[in-house]
Amino acid sequence: MWTGSFNATPSPLGNFTDTFTFTPEATFGSTAQAFLANLSVTGSDNSSISFTSANLNGIGLTGFGGPTVFGYAQGEVLAPTSILFNGPLVLTVMGNTKGGSFGGVFNLNLAPVPEPETYAMMLAGLGILGFLARRRKQS
Repeated sequence: MWTGSFNATPSPLGNFTDTFTFTPEATFGSTAQAFLANLSVTGSDNSSISFTSANLNGIGLTGFGGPTVFGYAQGEVLAPTSILFNGPLVLTVMGNTKGGSFGGVFNLNLAPVPEPETYAMMLAGLGILGFLARRRKQS
């Protein structure tokens, strides 16, 4: 698992879009999950943040379970999404601020990389199947 953290205090007040770039060694089939936390004082409307959307490389991340209150902070776990590409991962967070800050954690569960022997065994198996099919066709 690869983990990165992020935080921001959007300025000026109003709508914001913040972008965070992560460069882990992601492999095909890896899954990503993010947690966003509003670090503003709960109940203090003059410093709150409301999130409108978040996406990873353009793929929307949706929350599940609803917002959770942690003492003075409120946060939401964003649903995991599959990573089908290599390269940098760009997390974009959009919302509205009245002077607050936010932060979060980004987790990437890396898919195992197949060993070369795995491919060799697969090709050998396909070769045997082809040989048996040809032998059956001849008889």
